[in-house]
Amino acid sequence: MQSKMIGFSRRIRYEWLEHAAELCVAVADAPETEVNAGPWDTHVTGRIRQELREYLAHQMCVPVGVPSESRDKAATILSRIWSFVPSNVVMLRDEALELYARISEPERLALHWGMVISVYPFVSEVAEVVGRLLRLQKTFTLSQVRQRIEDIAGQRPTVYHAVPKVIRSFVDWRVLASPLDGTGVYSGTDPLPVSDETLLAWLVEAMLHAKSSPALPLLSVVNSPGLFPFLIEPGSVTDYVIRKNLRLTVFRQGISEIMVGLR
Repeated sequence: MQSKMIGFSRRIRYEWLEHAAELCVAVADAPETEVNAGPWDTHVTGRIRQELREYLAHQMCVPVGVPSESRDKAATILSRIWSFVPSNVVMLRDEALELYARISEPERLALHWGMVISVYPFVSEVAEVVGRLLRLQKTFTLSQVRQRIEDIAGQRPTVYHAVPKVIRSFVDWRVLASPLDGTGVYSGTDPLPVSDETLLAWLVEAMLHAKSSPALPLLSVVNSPGLFPFLIEPGSVTDYVIRKNLRLTVFRQGISEIMVGLR
Protein backbone atom coordinates (compact mmCIF):
# COMPACT_ATOMS: atom_id res chain seq x y z
CA MET A 1 0.00 0.00 0.00
CA GLN A 2 3.02 2.29 0.12
CA SER A 3 2.44 3.55 -3.40
CA LYS A 4 -1.21 4.41 -2.77
CA MET A 5 -2.34 7.91 -1.86
CA ILE A 6 -3.73 8.21 1.65
CA GLY A 7 -5.87 11.27 0.99
CA PHE A 8 -8.08 10.93 4.05
CA SER A 9 -6.30 13.62 6.04
CA ARG A 10 -8.93 14.93 8.46
CA ARG A 11 -11.87 13.75 10.53
CA ILE A 12 -15.09 13.68 8.51
CA ARG A 13 -18.36 14.01 10.38
CA TYR A 14 -21.30 11.81 9.44
CA GLU A 15 -23.62 14.77 8.93
CA TRP A 16 -21.13 16.12 6.36
CA LEU A 17 -21.33 12.87 4.42
CA GLU A 18 -25.11 13.11 4.50
CA HIS A 19 -25.05 16.68 3.22
CA ALA A 20 -22.65 15.79 0.39
CA ALA A 21 -24.82 12.85 -0.65
CA GLU A 22 -27.98 14.95 -0.57
CA LEU A 23 -26.38 17.58 -2.82
CA CYS A 24 -25.53 14.84 -5.30
CA VAL A 25 -28.98 13.26 -5.10
CA ALA A 26 -30.43 16.65 -6.05
CA VAL A 27 -28.11 16.84 -9.08
CA ALA A 28 -28.91 13.26 -10.13
CA ASP A 29 -32.65 14.02 -9.96
CA ALA A 30 -32.37 17.28 -11.93
CA PRO A 31 -33.45 17.38 -15.60
CA GLU A 32 -30.40 16.99 -17.81
CA THR A 33 -31.08 20.38 -19.45
CA GLU A 34 -30.39 22.09 -16.14
CA VAL A 35 -26.86 20.76 -15.96
CA ASN A 36 -25.64 21.35 -19.51
CA ALA A 37 -23.93 18.31 -21.01
CA GLY A 38 -24.85 15.94 -18.19
CA PRO A 39 -25.26 15.71 -14.45
CA TRP A 40 -21.57 15.19 -13.69
CA ASP A 41 -19.68 17.68 -15.88
CA THR A 42 -16.88 19.71 -14.30
CA HIS A 43 -19.12 22.74 -13.90
CA VAL A 44 -21.52 20.83 -11.69
CA THR A 45 -18.89 19.01 -9.64
CA GLY A 46 -17.14 22.35 -9.10
CA ARG A 47 -20.41 23.90 -7.98
CA ILE A 48 -20.97 21.07 -5.50
CA ARG A 49 -17.48 21.53 -4.08
CA GLN A 50 -18.14 25.25 -3.63
CA GLU A 51 -21.45 24.51 -1.91
CA LEU A 52 -19.61 22.10 0.38
CA ARG A 53 -17.03 24.79 1.20
CA GLU A 54 -19.83 27.19 2.12
CA TYR A 55 -21.58 24.55 4.22
CA LEU A 56 -18.35 23.62 6.01
CA ALA A 57 -17.54 27.28 6.58
CA HIS A 58 -20.71 27.47 8.67
CA GLN A 59 -20.04 24.12 10.36
CA MET A 60 -16.48 25.11 11.30
CA CYS A 61 -17.29 28.77 11.99
CA VAL A 62 -14.78 29.87 9.35
CA PRO A 63 -16.00 32.55 6.89
CA VAL A 64 -15.90 31.45 3.26
CA GLY A 65 -13.52 34.24 2.33
CA VAL A 66 -11.03 33.32 5.03
CA PRO A 67 -8.38 30.74 4.01
CA SER A 68 -8.82 27.45 5.88
CA GLU A 69 -6.78 24.38 5.02
CA SER A 70 -8.95 22.19 7.24
CA ARG A 71 -12.19 23.33 5.56
CA ASP A 72 -10.78 22.93 2.07
CA LYS A 73 -9.37 19.46 2.84
CA ALA A 74 -12.77 18.34 4.15
CA ALA A 75 -14.52 19.72 1.06
CA THR A 76 -12.06 17.88 -1.20
CA ILE A 77 -12.53 14.59 0.65
CA LEU A 78 -16.33 14.86 0.54
CA SER A 79 -16.28 15.79 -3.14
CA ARG A 80 -14.11 12.81 -3.99
CA ILE A 81 -16.44 10.48 -2.09
CA TRP A 82 -19.71 11.61 -3.63
CA SER A 83 -19.34 13.95 -6.62
CA PHE A 84 -15.90 14.09 -8.27
CA VAL A 85 -15.40 10.33 -7.95
CA PRO A 86 -12.75 8.25 -9.76
CA SER A 87 -13.95 6.97 -13.13
CA ASN A 88 -13.93 3.31 -12.03
CA VAL A 89 -16.58 3.93 -9.35
CA VAL A 90 -18.91 6.28 -11.25
CA MET A 91 -21.56 3.57 -11.77
CA LEU A 92 -21.18 2.45 -8.16
CA ARG A 93 -21.84 6.05 -7.07
CA ASP A 94 -24.79 6.43 -9.44
CA GLU A 95 -26.52 3.36 -8.00
CA ALA A 96 -25.72 4.57 -4.48
CA LEU A 97 -27.63 7.78 -5.20
CA GLU A 98 -30.60 5.76 -6.42
CA LEU A 99 -30.48 3.59 -3.29
CA TYR A 100 -30.07 6.63 -1.03
CA ALA A 101 -33.62 7.77 -1.72
CA ARG A 102 -35.11 4.30 -1.27
CA ILE A 103 -33.48 2.63 1.72
CA SER A 104 -33.95 3.51 5.38
CA GLU A 105 -31.95 6.30 6.97
CA PRO A 106 -29.86 3.92 9.14
CA GLU A 107 -28.99 1.82 6.07
CA ARG A 108 -27.44 4.87 4.43
CA LEU A 109 -24.41 4.19 6.59
CA ALA A 110 -23.64 1.25 4.26
CA LEU A 111 -23.66 3.59 1.25
CA HIS A 112 -21.31 6.08 2.87
CA TRP A 113 -19.07 3.23 4.04
CA GLY A 114 -18.94 1.65 0.60
CA MET A 115 -18.17 4.91 -1.17
CA VAL A 116 -15.46 5.87 1.33
CA ILE A 117 -13.61 2.55 1.15
CA SER A 118 -13.93 2.47 -2.65
CA VAL A 119 -12.36 5.89 -3.04
CA TYR A 120 -9.92 5.73 -0.12
CA PRO A 121 -8.33 2.25 0.17
CA PHE A 122 -6.36 3.51 3.18
CA VAL A 123 -9.64 3.77 5.11
CA SER A 124 -10.44 0.22 4.03
CA GLU A 125 -7.10 -0.97 5.42
CA VAL A 126 -7.78 0.74 8.76
CA ALA A 127 -11.27 -0.78 8.84
CA GLU A 128 -9.84 -4.27 8.26
CA VAL A 129 -7.35 -3.83 11.09
CA VAL A 130 -10.06 -2.55 13.43
CA GLY A 131 -12.38 -5.39 12.44
CA ARG A 132 -9.72 -8.02 13.12
CA LEU A 133 -8.91 -6.51 16.52
CA LEU A 134 -12.59 -6.47 17.50
CA ARG A 135 -12.91 -10.14 16.56
CA LEU A 136 -10.02 -10.98 18.87
CA GLN A 137 -10.89 -8.68 21.75
CA LYS A 138 -13.63 -6.29 22.83
CA THR A 139 -11.42 -3.20 22.90
CA PHE A 140 -8.32 -1.83 21.22
CA THR A 141 -6.07 1.22 21.35
CA LEU A 142 -5.06 3.71 18.71
CA SER A 143 -1.44 2.59 19.02
CA GLN A 144 -2.42 -1.00 18.18
CA VAL A 145 -4.10 0.13 14.96
CA ARG A 146 -1.31 2.52 14.07
CA GLN A 147 1.36 -0.15 14.53
CA ARG A 148 -0.44 -2.61 12.28
CA ILE A 149 -1.10 0.01 9.60
CA GLU A 150 2.54 1.11 9.66
CA ASP A 151 3.52 -2.53 9.11
CA ILE A 152 1.42 -2.42 5.94
CA ALA A 153 1.95 1.13 4.69
CA GLY A 154 5.32 1.99 6.18
CA GLN A 155 6.37 4.33 8.95
CA ARG A 156 5.61 7.65 7.34
CA PRO A 157 4.40 10.91 8.92
CA THR A 158 1.33 10.90 6.68
CA VAL A 159 0.37 7.44 7.91
CA TYR A 160 1.05 8.35 11.54
CA HIS A 161 -1.25 11.37 11.38
CA ALA A 162 -3.93 9.85 9.13
CA VAL A 163 -4.78 6.83 11.32
CA PRO A 164 -6.31 8.87 14.19
CA LYS A 165 -8.28 10.95 11.65
CA VAL A 166 -9.89 7.75 10.35
CA ILE A 167 -10.56 6.35 13.85
CA ARG A 168 -12.15 9.61 14.99
CA SER A 169 -14.31 9.59 11.86
CA PHE A 170 -15.44 6.05 12.73
CA VAL A 171 -16.40 7.30 16.18
CA ASP A 172 -18.43 10.15 14.67
CA TRP A 173 -20.13 7.66 12.35
CA ARG A 174 -21.02 5.64 15.49
CA VAL A 175 -19.35 2.46 14.31
CA LEU A 176 -16.89 2.77 17.20
CA ALA A 177 -17.37 3.95 20.77
CA SER A 178 -14.86 6.51 22.02
CA PRO A 179 -13.19 6.42 25.42
CA LEU A 180 -14.76 8.70 27.99
CA ASP A 181 -12.01 8.36 30.58
CA GLY A 182 -9.11 9.49 28.43
CA THR A 183 -7.52 6.03 28.32
CA GLY A 184 -7.48 5.89 24.53
CA VAL A 185 -9.33 2.56 24.47
CA TYR A 186 -11.98 2.08 21.77
CA SER A 187 -14.75 -0.50 21.46
CA GLY A 188 -17.22 -1.59 18.84
CA THR A 189 -20.90 -0.68 18.65
CA ASP A 190 -23.92 -2.78 17.71
CA PRO A 191 -23.61 -3.71 14.02
CA LEU A 192 -26.25 -2.49 11.60
CA PRO A 193 -28.30 -5.32 10.04
CA VAL A 194 -28.23 -5.19 6.23
CA SER A 195 -30.82 -7.32 4.46
CA ASP A 196 -31.78 -5.38 1.32
CA GLU A 197 -30.53 -7.61 -1.50
CA THR A 198 -29.69 -4.77 -3.88
CA LEU A 199 -27.73 -3.00 -1.13
CA LEU A 200 -25.89 -6.22 -0.26
CA ALA A 201 -24.79 -6.74 -3.87
CA TRP A 202 -23.76 -3.07 -4.06
CA LEU A 203 -21.68 -3.45 -0.88
CA VAL A 204 -19.91 -6.49 -2.36
CA GLU A 205 -18.97 -4.41 -5.41
CA ALA A 206 -17.67 -1.63 -3.15
CA MET A 207 -15.47 -4.15 -1.35
CA LEU A 208 -13.96 -5.31 -4.65
CA HIS A 209 -13.08 -1.72 -5.52
CA ALA A 210 -11.63 -1.18 -2.05
CA LYS A 211 -9.41 -4.23 -2.53
CA SER A 212 -8.48 -3.17 -6.07
CA SER A 213 -9.20 -6.75 -7.06
CA PRO A 214 -11.08 -7.96 -10.14
CA ALA A 215 -12.28 -11.09 -8.29
CA LEU A 216 -12.28 -12.57 -4.78
CA PRO A 217 -13.89 -15.53 -3.00
CA LEU A 218 -17.43 -14.47 -2.16
CA LEU A 219 -17.21 -15.69 1.44
CA SER A 220 -14.04 -13.71 2.08
CA VAL A 221 -15.77 -10.56 0.87
CA VAL A 222 -18.97 -11.04 2.87
CA ASN A 223 -17.08 -12.08 6.01
CA SER A 224 -14.40 -9.41 5.66
CA PRO A 225 -13.42 -7.69 8.93
CA GLY A 226 -13.59 -4.49 6.89
CA LEU A 227 -17.39 -4.77 7.10
CA PHE A 228 -17.36 -4.88 10.91
CA PRO A 229 -20.06 -2.16 11.26
CA PHE A 230 -22.64 -4.40 9.55
CA LEU A 231 -24.51 -7.57 10.39
CA ILE A 232 -24.92 -9.72 7.30
CA GLU A 233 -26.77 -12.96 7.96
CA PRO A 234 -24.91 -16.11 6.86
CA GLY A 235 -26.18 -17.34 3.51
CA SER A 236 -27.95 -14.07 2.69
CA VAL A 237 -25.54 -13.16 -0.13
CA THR A 238 -26.21 -15.83 -2.73
CA ASP A 239 -25.47 -16.19 -6.45
CA TYR A 240 -28.98 -14.85 -7.07
CA VAL A 241 -28.33 -11.74 -4.97
CA ILE A 242 -24.99 -11.04 -6.67
CA ARG A 243 -26.58 -11.30 -10.11
CA LYS A 244 -28.89 -8.42 -9.19
CA ASN A 245 -25.83 -6.25 -9.80
CA LEU A 246 -25.08 -6.27 -13.52
CA ARG A 247 -21.56 -5.00 -12.87
CA LEU A 248 -20.70 -8.21 -11.02
CA THR A 249 -20.10 -11.74 -12.20
CA VAL A 250 -20.16 -15.01 -10.27
CA PHE A 251 -18.16 -18.12 -11.14
CA ARG A 252 -16.74 -21.20 -9.48
CA GLN A 253 -13.10 -21.85 -8.80
CA GLY A 254 -12.28 -25.45 -8.15
CA ILE A 255 -15.02 -27.75 -6.91
CA SER A 256 -16.91 -25.57 -4.45
CA GLU A 257 -15.41 -22.09 -4.07
CA ILE A 258 -17.69 -19.34 -5.38
CA MET A 259 -15.89 -16.30 -6.74
CA VAL A 260 -17.32 -12.83 -7.31
CA GLY A 261 -15.73 -10.40 -9.71
CA LEU A 262 -16.10 -7.11 -11.54
CA ARG A 263 -17.24 -7.34 -15.13
